[in-house]
Amino acid sequence: MYKEFHGKPAVILIVDDQTTNIKILREAVRDLGEVYFATSGAQALELAKRCPPDVVLLDIEMQDMDGYQVCAALKADAALKDAAVIFVTSHTEAQFELKALAHGAVDFLQKPLNVPIARARIRTHVQLHTETQKLAEARRNLEDLIRYLPAFIAFWSGDLNNLFCNDQNGHWFGIRADDMLGQPLRQVVGEKNFQLIDQHIESLLEGQPVSFEIELPAPYGGLRFAQITLIARASGQPDSNILMLLTDVSARKIAEHAKLDFLTRYDALTHLPNQRHLQEETHAAIQSHPGQRQVGMLLLDIDHFKTINDTMGHATGDRLLQLMAARLKNLCKPGDTLSRQGGDEFIILIKDAGSMTALGDYAERVLQAISEPFVLDDQRFDLHVSIGISVFPHDSADVPLLFRHAETAMYQAKQEGRHRWRFFSIETENDLRARHKLERHLREAVQAQAFEVYYQAKVDLKRQQIIGVEALIRWPTAPDGPLSPATFIPLAEETGLILPMGQFVLQRACEQGRQWQVQGLNICISVNISFVQFREPGFLPMVIEVLATTGLRHDLLELEITEGVLVKDFDQTLETLMALRQLGIRIAIDDFGTGYSSLAYLKRFPINVLKIDQSFVRDMLTESTDLAIVEAIINIGLALDLELVAEGVETQEQAQALQEKGCSVIQGYLYSQPTTFARMSELLAKGFP
Repeated sequence: MYKEFHGKPAVILIVDDQTTNIKILREAVRDLGEVYFATSGAQALELAKRCPPDVVLLDIEMQDMDGYQVCAALKADAALKDAAVIFVTSHTEAQFELKALAHGAVDFLQKPLNVPIARARIRTHVQLHTETQKLAEARRNLEDLIRYLPAFIAFWSGDLNNLFCNDQNGHWFGIRADDMLGQPLRQVVGEKNFQLIDQHIESLLEGQPVSFEIELPAPYGGLRFAQITLIARASGQPDSNILMLLTDVSARKIAEHAKLDFLTRYDALTHLPNQRHLQEETHAAIQSHPGQRQVGMLLLDIDHFKTINDTMGHATGDRLLQLMAARLKNLCKPGDTLSRQGGDEFIILIKDAGSMTALGDYAERVLQAISEPFVLDDQRFDLHVSIGISVFPHDSADVPLLFRHAETAMYQAKQEGRHRWRFFSIETENDLRARHKLERHLREAVQAQAFEVYYQAKVDLKRQQIIGVEALIRWPTAPDGPLSPATFIPLAEETGLILPMGQFVLQRACEQGRQWQVQGLNICISVNISFVQFREPGFLPMVIEVLATTGLRHDLLELEITEGVLVKDFDQTLETLMALRQLGIRIAIDDFGTGYSSLAYLKRFPINVLKIDQSFVRDMLTESTDLAIVEAIINIGLALDLELVAEGVETQEQAQALQEKGCSVIQGYLYSQPTTFARMSELLAKGFP
C-alpha cells in the first residue's frame, strides 16, 4: 500500500452510480491506499467531508449530480480543494476531456478501462499528490518559520522594489508586510542606509554574498544595531533579485561596549581595578578628606617572576597571577582597593592608613602571606614580593608622584636584596635617578663602543716571568669621570648590556692577543665571563666565531667564570664547559671560596685553574681564618692537579707567603696594575715587571 504524507495511506474515493464500474476501479487501486466509494454525488460529498480524499475517481454521468457538479463542490470547499480529481467516462469526444480539465481535473480515463494503464496513471497521481502535499506543508512550515523568526527577511526586485517580507507587524521599519509590497528599498530603509547598501551591491554582482552592520531607529526611540546580509538570487546578473536578512545585534553590541568599558577600568586577567581605575580611586581618597588622614600606597612587584614565565610558560604565569590576586584580596581591609598595574605589579591603596608604623606592619603581613607556597597542578611555587610604600600627604599630594614614589621605594627594596618593604625617601629617589642616568650613559657607551680593554699581568715567581694577563674592561670616557667596573658591571648584568659589553671585551682581547702571538709572545689571555653571558644560548657559537675571525690560538684563551655559574643547571653547564675544553680553551674558576664552593664540582667539571680571591689574600698575614682558607684552597688545587693564581697581591710578604704555601703565580698591584695594551706590550717584551 502506498504511504501518503506522514506515513498514512493515501485516501482514494471512487464515485460512480454503477457498482460494476466501482468493482473494476477498486480492483485497479486495491493496494494504492485506503479506498472508499459512493454511488451518488451527494453521498460522495458527505463521505469526503468525513474522510477527505487525496484522489477522487469521478464518473461524469450520474443521476442526481453529474461529475462536473461534484468536482465544482469539492473545489469550492477549502478542506477538499486540493484533492486530485480524475474523471472516468465512456465518452471519447475531446470536448468532454477539455471540460473535465477546465473544472480542475488532473486526468481523464475512458471506459472501458484498460486496468494496467489506469492503475499506472492513478498511482502516478497518488504519488504526485503526496509530493505536492509535502511541498505544501514544507512551504507552510517555512512561512511559519520566516514569519516568527526574530529577523527581517525580504526579497527585492532587480530595481530594488519589495517583493516580499516577513514583518507582519511592522516591527523593523514601521511598515507592515502587506504595505511594504512594491515599495522601493530607499524609502523603506532611509537614505543613509540605502547609500550604505548600494555600495555593497557591486559585490553581489560578482556573485559574493555581503554582510555588514547598519544602525536603525528603534521602535521606542534610540538606535538598534543590525547585521545585514545580502544575497543575489541570480549571481552575476545586473537585474538579479536580492534576498535581504537583518538580525538584531543590539544585545551583542551593548555587551561589547560594556566589555570595552569594563576593560578600560579593570584588568582582563584578574578582574581587579586597573591603573586608570586606581588613579580615580586615589584622587577620590585624597579629595574626600584632604589633609585629615594619611593615604597609603603599597606597590608590590613579584621577585624573579620573569624566570617563571620563561621556564614554565605564560599560561602558568597568568594562573599564578590570578592566585596572587585572590590571596592579596583576602588581605585587604574593607574600603581598600587592590589593583593590578600590569605585568607582575599590584598596588594596594589604603584609604585610611593610620600611622607609618601601621603601614609597615601591613606591608610585613603582606610579605608573610605571599611567602606561603602557591600550589598549581600539584606543583609548588615559592613566590616573594618587594614592596615600595608612598604616603599622602607625607610624600606628595600629587597622584602620579605618589605612584612614582612607591615605584622608587620598590626598586630600593629590590636593590637591597628583595623580599622586603621600604618607604619612599628623597635619598632613594636621588639614587634611582642616578641609576637611570648611569644606565642611559651605559647604553650610549655600548652603542659607541666607548670602552677600553686593560690588562693585568699574572707573574710566575718561580720562573720570574709574566705567564699570562687578565683582560679588564675600563670606561675612561664616562660622563662623570672614569668609573670602576664594580659600579657599572652589576647594572650591565641586570639590564642585559653585559652581552654586547662582554662580546666587545672578548673580541678586543683576542685581536690584541693575536698581535702578541704574531710577535712570538704566546701569552694566555684570561677573559671574565658573567653568569648572564654564560647562560645565553648563543654564547658558545659567539666564542667560536671570535676565535675564527681573530685567528688567536685556542689554547691562549682562558675564560674565567664564577662558582655561581657551576651550581645552576649542572647538565647544561657541563656540556658547555666540555665543548670549550674540546676546543682547547682553558677554564678558570674566579674568586674561588667566595661563593658556592663544592669539591664535587671541581672533580666533575673540566677546570684548569683556581683563582684565590683577593678578599682572603688581603688579610691572610693578619687573620688566621683567612690564612687557613688560603691554605685549604692551595691544598685542594694541588691535590686535584689544578693551577693556582692568587689575586690582589700587594706586598712582598704576601707573595712570599703564598709561594711558601705552594702558590707561585700571583696577580696584583705588587707587580702590575691594570694597564693599556701598549704598556702591557712593553712589559711582555721585558718578560718581567
